[in-house]
Parts: sequence; structure tokens; C-alpha cells
Amino acid sequence: MKIAVAAMGIQVAGHFGHCENFIFFDTADDKIVAVNSVPNPGHRPGFLPNFLADNGAQVIIYGGMGGRPDHSAANYALCASLSRDGIHCSLFGDGYEVTAVTNGKTELHGSVGDTVSVFSFTEESIGVTYTGLKYSLNGAVLDCFFALGVSNEFSEEQATVEVKNGTLLVMRERKSR
Repeated sequence: MKIAVAAMGIQVAGHFGHCENFIFFDTADDKIVAVNSVPNPGHRPGFLPNFLADNGAQVIIYGGMGGRPDHSAANYALCASLSRDGIHCSLFGDGYEVTAVTNGKTELHGSVGDTVSVFSFTEESIGVTYTGLKYSLNGAVLDCFFALGVSNEFSEEQATVEVKNGTLLVMRERKSR
């Protein structure tokens, strides 16, 4: 697996598009086998996700969820775009995690009672199934105009969210204990 980290030198960058470089980590058997730093080729709409995919990145790590709603929305859209291109994307903020899944399944780990919300990031997401959540779905259709998936909860310590056709944004909030 190849992991790309948006960086400022050797630190995780706070802004994906304006990082100085991308550090690529090649892994095998749960070990890092090669590290390579590549300068950021420039920030233009839609370019960097393709650049990273063309360089073999399967996972992308970057900081900066954005303190403003427009930054958060842009990061959600970027995560969904990467997912549609076959690249795993998770965003981490203070007390929450966001993951996109396209035509597949994601496993979630948490505590009973942790909040999970699921939103369609395509006009329709077909064949949506949840397991391990308080309110389950089996083969449902979610659309981007109705928030059916908001404010669910872990009923077990492991849950899955699956979509047969479409892109979902899965948001998991960790409750303070």
C-alpha cells in the first residue's frame, strides 16, 4: 500500500492544496519499506487528487479540517472525490472522524452510544446497509436531499456501512467520557 502525506517539510500540512511537499510511504507486511518526498506540483481544482492517484497513493493523510463551514464543506467534497477515484480518505477533527465510501463498505470502531451520521454524496446512493448501529438499514436508498442517516448510534463496538452504488460520507463523533 502507498500512503501520501501532505506535508510542510516533515510535518503534516494544515492545508492540502498549499502543502510544500507530499511524502509517500510504501508499505508491505505492515512495515514501511520506502519513503520518498515529492514537491507539491501546484494547487489547481481537481489536479492534486489525480496527481496522487497517478503516483499510486491509496491513502492520503492531511491536517486542517477547516475552522470555517466552507473549509469543512470543501474537505468533505475532496474526500468524496478521492473515494470516487478509488483512494481511501478519512478526515480527522477535534472529536470526530469523516470517511467517504464509494461502491463498497467501511468498518467503524467505537463505543456504544457514539454518534454516527451517514449522508449521500451522490444524488442517490443505492443499496445502503448498516450493521452494528441502533437504527439499521438493509438495501435502502439515500439521497442527497434528505438527511435520513443523521444521528445514528453505535449499538455495538464495531459497525459497518455499505453502499452498492453511490458515495456516502460517514461522520463519527466521539462523545466525551
